[in-house]
Amino acid sequence: MDNNKDKKIDSIIKRIMNSMNIVISSHVHPDGDAIGSVLALSSVLIRRGKNIRALIDFDIPPNYNSLFDCSIIEKPKDYINAELLIVLDTVANSKRIGRVFELINAPILTIDHHKTNNCISDLSFVDSNYSSTCEIVFEMINRLAIDIDKEIAEYLYLGVATDTNFFQSDSVTTSTFNVAAKLREIGADIGSVSRVVHMRSIDEVKLEGEARTHIRKYMDGKVIGLFLDKQYKDLEQSNSLIESMRTIEGAELVFLMQFDKENCYRVRMRSKWLDISELAKNMGGGGHAYSAGFTIYSDYDSAKEILLNEIRELVG
Repeated sequence: MDNNKDKKIDSIIKRIMNSMNIVISSHVHPDGDAIGSVLALSSVLIRRGKNIRALIDFDIPPNYNSLFDCSIIEKPKDYINAELLIVLDTVANSKRIGRVFELINAPILTIDHHKTNNCISDLSFVDSNYSSTCEIVFEMINRLAIDIDKEIAEYLYLGVATDTNFFQSDSVTTSTFNVAAKLREIGADIGSVSRVVHMRSIDEVKLEGEARTHIRKYMDGKVIGLFLDKQYKDLEQSNSLIESMRTIEGAELVFLMQFDKENCYRVRMRSKWLDISELAKNMGGGGHAYSAGFTIYSDYDSAKEILLNEIRELVG
């Protein structure tokens, strides 16, 4: 048992329980772990009588809206008086949580599992030994002695499953499998979660097929990359692209740079053994050793050059 870890978790639980008006948030471009952890922690604290506002400064992907009732999650609009801002699964800054950072003037509690999180907040629990933020929230809920029902189990399973690429990533531990097993035992419909997460329209599948034709080799085949400009802005569920590129023989690193908005491109990177976390952190993003991402604020051609230069320096 890690006494320091236990004490830290107990301290953040105490801080939460001593607050009544709480805002819970996560990063823009929310993924399954962000949405699952926000929904789970919000639901639990509402049941404990807390006044909760769940805010994410981005649209919830349609798949997740069809899986759960995500209406509790709002977009930030006005200033909110709160005693505590809980930021899940990311660094608490304006780039990562958008207008939430500007509109909520409250002490910040960060809960995350990314080793690149520099913990710039009033109180934090960041531990990369966890596979997902939902795995941390699961432990917190157990310490609160609150029964996890089917609804909360599915919120948590969504985060655990998606953030480990359905238990294929190097971050998976025996604890991860144990948590997933407990959530399944409670009643999480793991089949529905998997089907809905991977469901896409026929138009998007066709667009993805077209995008695949632009995959290229770089640096003698050690790097596989894909640049997607504005014409692919409707390709929302592109994780399958980056994950399939990861399997290409000889690739040490793969990347996907995708249009987000004018002069703004999202970059996702995966590697087999190269630690890409510091590169992502230096570019204002973060993640894990073999799975990370960041945003480049530039025009398309300049963003391509910036990214390739950074990768050349890393790969050598």
